[in-house]
Amino acid sequence: MLKVSEQDVSLQIQCRTQRAKKATGDLSDATVFSGFAIQGDGVWMQVELNEAGNRTQLFVGLNKTSWADYTNDYYNPETMVIKSVTGLTVSRNMSEKTISAFFSDSGSWLF
Repeated sequence: MLKVSEQDVSLQIQCRTQRAKKATGDLSDATVFSGFAIQGDGVWMQVELNEAGNRTQLFVGLNKTSWADYTNDYYNPETMVIKSVTGLTVSRNMSEKTISAFFSDSGSWLF
């Protein structure tokens, strides 16, 4: 976990891993990156692989208990701003094929 605090602003980033699967479908002893969560001042987002490991899921809200699922918006090519709440804007750039998150309280960008 990474926690950045400056004056009255904080941003926490937590990366997630899960056990990798062998070609046989059995779990291996290795782990793979499976997602991350970011908590800002009054805003939260999480990006993770689904259970099958073939799709990304996106959750945005106030914290890890008050959130909504924006996975369908994430995959909708006509949605440019996926979600905008006070303190956080999650958007897409189709020409560059990127998703970005801007945490306005800390001035932090995540690509």
